[in-house]
Amino acid sequence: MNFRKHATTGLLAIGVLAAFPASLQADNLAYMLGTAALGVENPLGIVDLNTGAFTLIGNMGSGGYDGLAVANGVLYTEQNGLLYSVNTSNADLTLIGGLTGNNLATFGSTTTGLYGLAGTGSFEVATLFSINPETGAITAIGPIGASAIPNGQGYYARLSVGFSTLYMEFNSNLYIINTTTGAATHVGTTDSNDYLTSIPLFENGTYYAGTGSGIATINVTTGQITPGSAISGGPGSPVGLAPDPLPAGTPPVMLTAHAYMLGTAAQGAENPFGIVDLNSGAFTLIGNMGSGGYDGLAVANGVLYTEQNGLLYSVNTASANLTLIGGVTGTPNLATFGSTTTGLYGLAGVGSFEVATLFSINPQTGTITAIGPIGAGAIPNGQTYYQRLSVGSSTLYMEANSNLYTINTTTGAATQVGTTDSNGYLSSVLLLEYGTYYVGTGSGIATINVSTGQIDPHSSIFGGPGSPVGLAPDPLIAATPTITLVVNAEGGVATIAPNTWVQINGSNLGPTGDTRIWQSSDFVNNQLPTSLDGVSVTVNGQPAYVYYISPTQVNILTPPNATSGSVPVQVSDNGVISASFMVQAQAESPSFFVFGGGPYIAATHANGSYLGPTSLYPGLTTPAQPGETIVLYANGFGSTSTPVVSGSETQSGTLSPMPVITIGGVAATVTFAGLVAPGEFQFNVVVPPSLANGDQPTMAMYNGLTTQAGALITVQQ
Repeated sequence: MNFRKHATTGLLAIGVLAAFPASLQADNLAYMLGTAALGVENPLGIVDLNTGAFTLIGNMGSGGYDGLAVANGVLYTEQNGLLYSVNTSNADLTLIGGLTGNNLATFGSTTTGLYGLAGTGSFEVATLFSINPETGAITAIGPIGASAIPNGQGYYARLSVGFSTLYMEFNSNLYIINTTTGAATHVGTTDSNDYLTSIPLFENGTYYAGTGSGIATINVTTGQITPGSAISGGPGSPVGLAPDPLPAGTPPVMLTAHAYMLGTAAQGAENPFGIVDLNSGAFTLIGNMGSGGYDGLAVANGVLYTEQNGLLYSVNTASANLTLIGGVTGTPNLATFGSTTTGLYGLAGVGSFEVATLFSINPQTGTITAIGPIGAGAIPNGQTYYQRLSVGSSTLYMEANSNLYTINTTTGAATQVGTTDSNGYLSSVLLLEYGTYYVGTGSGIATINVSTGQIDPHSSIFGGPGSPVGLAPDPLIAATPTITLVVNAEGGVATIAPNTWVQINGSNLGPTGDTRIWQSSDFVNNQLPTSLDGVSVTVNGQPAYVYYISPTQVNILTPPNATSGSVPVQVSDNGVISASFMVQAQAESPSFFVFGGGPYIAATHANGSYLGPTSLYPGLTTPAQPGETIVLYANGFGSTSTPVVSGSETQSGTLSPMPVITIGGVAATVTFAGLVAPGEFQFNVVVPPSLANGDQPTMAMYNGLTTQAGALITVQQ
């Protein structure tokens, strides 16, 4: 099993996965966004902060950008409420997300986050906002203070880039901004004659600022600026500056959540159906679902459904074509349609009083069966029109009149969770996708906290309908995962141990067509990933570290917590959780790693070259020689002298006592035995001099347990 980086040969990659910070070259260059020049509307380039010489990279496109900012080693810009990442090689932009019209006056960053400034409310109170670099979502922090920026006058403020403190320049004064409250504290006067065009950039221990058509330095203790060089070879003045090279950091894991979306009329289609990016809001049309008013989308057993006037249809996700399943026209006429991970549901008013009632829907026949009343406290009689039911979660949620409820699918009764939005209702609520709850709200996409009901709008929908009628997961929710086998990933024994590589087999263990191992982008803060594409595993209730996923097999590293006896293992595929599979656990479950499924042990010579018969990997593997010290790699040997830190991508420590290792039935001398990587033990072993040529059975014994039978080392004089 190759559980880290792939070698180009497909062999086990030996070595520890680690990221080392790049050395920073001290220079006085900066990325600069400028006013129109050189035939480009928004020129991005490199400026020499000492001489002012500007070298064009490219045009960032049309529109007014509010500056540059940096977070986690990525360069960003912002325009009219939308956040973009900037490719520093060609000035191309990639939309991250945001809400069109949340127009910031300025944009900047500290070493830990992105910030913006805008006027809010009827009085245009200058307010500081934080910006999520993964989604573009803008969250208000607090007012700057009228003594710093009078109401309605926040247009020409500038925020700093590149330092742990956030500075602001407004009306020739320098301020420090409290990024927790938004409040501004006056530092001093920057220039009695004019204001800065960008302020300030921290680069190699010096604060620089753009002022007019030149570059200056600024004293952040007094606010005073010292003019430097005029900008040459480029734009007349800088709009934004950012450090070059960009500060070291790990780019955020960009969410790749997509959903199927049914929308209001647009693009010449009466009921446009397509794919929406839940982060950026970009909509791609698949086709028209036909005429009529549909009550939303829902999913059961990997099939997408819609409902209209009492009739259930399946939806072809490639063409938007509908297939009638069944039902009775008008009986009842549902107000909304949704699903949990186990069934389809609808809501309608029944009887002369139009009592809001929950219904279950048979996905095979379309038969609709009444469950029970929602409750007049949630939906007064006769008002079952604008509610929305959720899709994709094990819990059924409902939004009604700007309130969020959970619905008991046995009785129909609603329990209020909280308030979603005091100003309006959601257009679709709520979709669970990769562990996050998304909702359609008006003409945009938001996330929702299902504990409080509060929504956080972050993207406007563009390229498609004005507002979503329904959302459904892409990929569609599969059937419940089923585990059939849990074994040591190398030895194949049905006993597991802490910090051991384990193989899980079954069905519906991961999204259809999704087969991969972990990548460097899955590691956050040097921690092993506990989820890949929404697939996660628990062992005895503790999160395991997920290395490989597919619909039929998942490979994990068990958590280091001590376990013994019969323990439950569960797989979750995007919120759909398997039944517990009971497996025996103990302190050790020893096995050797093997090449390509065996029988040859994953081993190397002392120089790192691969060990095995020459026919195993021609040109790469060679046999061991009697008397040679070789390196064997193993799994499941338990605790070491150094306790394992849960989730750390580095592990170390030695075994005591040493394992007893025999090659060809002869005891070998073990000079080292310890952890060298997550779950990977290394044994340095001297091949017994008396061994004959050929494949020799090799076994390790430790605390009364032995590694798998049939594992071989090839020996050649």
